Amino acid sequence: MKSRMYLKIVFIVITILMACSLTVQAQDSSGVTKLGELYDYFGGVNTVVISGDCAYGTFGSEGLRIVDISNPAEPAEMSRLVTSDLALDVAVQGGYAYVAAYNAGLLIINVSDPYNPHEVGSVPGWHVLGVEVSGNYAYVANDASGGLRVVDVSNPIQPFEVGFCLLPGNAQDVAVAGDYAYVVLNYFGFAIVNVSDPANPRQMSTLDTPGCGYHIAVSGDYAYEADGSGGLRIFDVSNPLFPYEVGTCSTPGSARGVALSGDYAFVADWINGLRVIDVSSPNHPTEIAYYETQSIAQGAAMYGDYVCVADTWSGMRMIDVSNPLIPLEVGAYYEPSQIQGLFVVGDYAYLLDEYAGLRIVDVCDPHAPLEIGSYEPLQGAEDIIVSGGYAYIAMGSEGLWILDMSYPISPVLTGIYDTPGSVLDIDMFTDDYICVADAMGGLRIIYIVDPIHPVEVGYLPAPPCGLTRSVDVAGIFAYVGDDISLRVVNIADPTAPYEMGSCTLMASPYEIVVWDGHAYVACYYAGLKVVNVTDPTTPFVEGEYDTPGYAYGVALPSDPISDDYVFIADWDEGLRVINVMEPSSPFEVGFYDTPGYAYDVFSDRNLAYIADMSYFGIYDPAEAMTPTVEITITPSNPPIYIPSSGGSFDFTVNLLNMVPSPVACDAWIMVQLPDESWYGPVLGPVSVDLAAGSSLSRERTQNVPASAPPGEYIYEGRVGFYPDMAWDYGNFTFEKLEAGDGVPLANWSNSGESFDMWFSESNEVIPSEFEFLNAHPNPFNPITVISFSLPVAGLVTLEVFDIGGKRVGVGLAPTRQYPPGTHSILFDGSNLSSGIYFARLTAGDYTQTQKLVLMK
Repeated sequence: MKSRMYLKIVFIVITILMACSLTVQAQDSSGVTKLGELYDYFGGVNTVVISGDCAYGTFGSEGLRIVDISNPAEPAEMSRLVTSDLALDVAVQGGYAYVAAYNAGLLIINVSDPYNPHEVGSVPGWHVLGVEVSGNYAYVANDASGGLRVVDVSNPIQPFEVGFCLLPGNAQDVAVAGDYAYVVLNYFGFAIVNVSDPANPRQMSTLDTPGCGYHIAVSGDYAYEADGSGGLRIFDVSNPLFPYEVGTCSTPGSARGVALSGDYAFVADWINGLRVIDVSSPNHPTEIAYYETQSIAQGAAMYGDYVCVADTWSGMRMIDVSNPLIPLEVGAYYEPSQIQGLFVVGDYAYLLDEYAGLRIVDVCDPHAPLEIGSYEPLQGAEDIIVSGGYAYIAMGSEGLWILDMSYPISPVLTGIYDTPGSVLDIDMFTDDYICVADAMGGLRIIYIVDPIHPVEVGYLPAPPCGLTRSVDVAGIFAYVGDDISLRVVNIADPTAPYEMGSCTLMASPYEIVVWDGHAYVACYYAGLKVVNVTDPTTPFVEGEYDTPGYAYGVALPSDPISDDYVFIADWDEGLRVINVMEPSSPFEVGFYDTPGYAYDVFSDRNLAYIADMSYFGIYDPAEAMTPTVEITITPSNPPIYIPSSGGSFDFTVNLLNMVPSPVACDAWIMVQLPDESWYGPVLGPVSVDLAAGSSLSRERTQNVPASAPPGEYIYEGRVGFYPDMAWDYGNFTFEKLEAGDGVPLANWSNSGESFDMWFSESNEVIPSEFEFLNAHPNPFNPITVISFSLPVAGLVTLEVFDIGGKRVGVGLAPTRQYPPGTHSILFDGSNLSSGIYFARLTAGDYTQTQKLVLMK
């Protein structure tokens, strides 16, 4: 699918920048809802503590993990427990783990059986960042309240807060020694709190530091603080009322954690790994060695002669420091993930993980995806197609691999074909061939009827000095992305493919999908390109949309009703939903800023499945793919009372297309009877085509038969796809009386202006300037149409006032965003007296007023 080597470097750099501060935010979105997720490794491991032969690591949104480190060379996971919010710190005592779980507060986990941890108690909290346990009390660093909370945990099942001490900064971490708690206050240094009376903790002193404090450890009369850019700071705390700094050692990174052993402090120094500092003389701490870890060192804990480093995305690293001058990594526990490609069919998603190979996930319940199998030898795979019980894998320089997927939990390698180039993307031609985008090897066509012995039958060279990046097959044509161009290749005879035509894209085509005469191309920094391929000899770029990120993947919704949309995997800008109803003018209608880096997208059952590098997400874009067409129906002479013998009423139905492209839809009217059951449609369904930004109206008459029961009715217009998909509703009420005379009516007939000649109040020509058009009719009784033109999209407010300045057009047209074009609004003066009124239009800096005359 794509060349990815440089992306690994980009990914690491960007994720480091993202992790420079601990900020938890809701994902930004519009019209798209997240349904389910897996493999959220963005938290990484941020804290580790050791008890016995077990390391307890907090992994952010992945919760708590317990790792057996009795053999430091081969750490092995024993269990994991997903917490209800981000796990940020942990303390272990007496068979329990106490987890600082951010907005979930303090969680108490029974770990007496480390293979079966389970939550037994909790104390609510907000922005809980750190925790320490001593005796019967847990000491909680609470960022939101800026203080230290003391929790009685003598009964772990029923913990309760007994004391609180307000502090001047944001409490980040806490250590306890004797009767004192030492609280890191982020940018405000640290505080010493007397906790001899847990119900009444008292601040004794504070001491500012030049950096940003993250962690503190206490040994004897000294406190050792990891002070971010301030390096390691050492304080004499023998007198808690008057602590003072005695020594400092600068570190090249940002000191985030510290572990003590004998004469040495081992500092987790962010991107600069583990620093070994001789603190035998606290007045003159000196760095004597370091070890560059693979990721971002955030915490450290001692295990005999070993330091266990919380190295974020590289997991827990076991460093032998028996000789402090020569620290040496001997083992690691980590589970990296870099999901770069996917394919969904039936109930399974097949994910390509740069590190873990092929991962098979059951997605029958999109809210709870579940991994059921894997195949690790596929590390480094580029693309995948699953068909007929086999998975076809683009393995880069290792060619095309074929796996038997008869049992998804246990794939079996059946065949390999080693192409001359590097397989970046693949697609099927009939059931017998795979078309391969083979980089410098061009387009290769592989015969796969015998999956054990695949064989090449045809090829087309890559452009001179270029490479073939992507391919999609539709009909007898392969659409091939080369460097900055698209080629249309006739493959009706797979043994002799030949080029029909080509066009320049001016950007790298990372992925292509073709549907109904158009190729939709993800073009990296240039976003989406829409190529007209109705004539394969002369393809041309018909439209384009520059997405905010980098377009790497593109997919079409699986539902034919939604074929006016495409999904874009837009790197750091997540999932984008683009309306391509008018290929020459695509525009965005929705998005979801995914937590990772959207690199590939696949659609099945109209859901969007995102390969998000460190993350796999399932999203529902239904709202974004619902065209914004509004329907209003307005009675001519309300209130409406129908006599017992039956009667009729007049009304106006109005449709407004809110998007800057044509929309085809249905309109119909239903009636809710007094018993709350629905009857109809009494009008329609009528198929209508709405021009971009147009508003359309018809005047109609509705008959109500004598047989209709007495009571209140709801008369409701709907627009969408009849009968099950309604985008918008408009209604009013009328009442059928128990008595009264009139001409008996036999049925619910509806008559009036014909829908065969449905017309638009505006056309697709965008106005050149703002204009408040003359209302018509004017004078009017009681309804007039107020129209206005916009050269650009913008917020519009339309109001009507009487001659005394009182606003009378309440509910006429609430302030909202309108697209460019001419728009019409019905104004009903049925409830107003004859006289002079004024309509005022406000659109940005444009304001105009016109006089209306109501004559009854």
